[in-house]
Amino acid sequence: QQADLAAGSVIGIGWGRAVREVTMGGLPRIPGVMTVAMNGGMQQAAAHFQINEFVRQAAEQMGGVPHFLHAPYLTSPMLREAFLADAGVQQIISLWDNLDVAIVGVGLTHHLPAPSETTTATANEQALSQAAGDVLRHYVTESGEILHWEGEERMIAASTAQLRNTTLSIGVAATPEKAAGIIGAVRSGMINALVTDVTTAQAILDRLMVE
Repeated sequence: QQADLAAGSVIGIGWGRAVREVTMGGLPRIPGVMTVAMNGGMQQAAAHFQINEFVRQAAEQMGGVPHFLHAPYLTSPMLREAFLADAGVQQIISLWDNLDVAIVGVGLTHHLPAPSETTTATANEQALSQAAGDVLRHYVTESGEILHWEGEERMIAASTAQLRNTTLSIGVAATPEKAAGIIGAVRSGMINALVTDVTTAQAILDRLMVE
């Protein structure tokens, strides 16, 4: 309702377990909307990384048109330029400037020795020990400061500015451990609405009351 969606509206979809649950759980019928991937994919078998499938499911439920991004989320500078020069990729990323709604996850920071099925963070990302969480791999502190990391310029993903310019940017996240990251994501302006559960909401309130 807040976004006043209609045919032709653009809905960006991120990845993550919570986003997967939203796209599988039922979305309102709004024929003619466009659903678009907000970041590239990766070679991971886990269901919550299949962003193009989320885009397809959302379009199917809403009666919309899916727009898939056939590119990796992180690549070399040379390959990134090649992907961005592709007409199909250009068509998708141009939609990021006109998002009416974004549905994104808020991630936990990971400090593991190597990427795995539970974390795809690179060594440079894992070095962000002061990060409270991330949105599309844009890392934030609890105070809302964006933390830059070596290699982020190689990402193919909607930018922090594009997220901030989205009318309704919905973060979906549920676990009390994500409370600090959710607070940081809101303060950064990358999300301006939240879908969560009671336990996580209470954890957020508890942290805010301590400040």
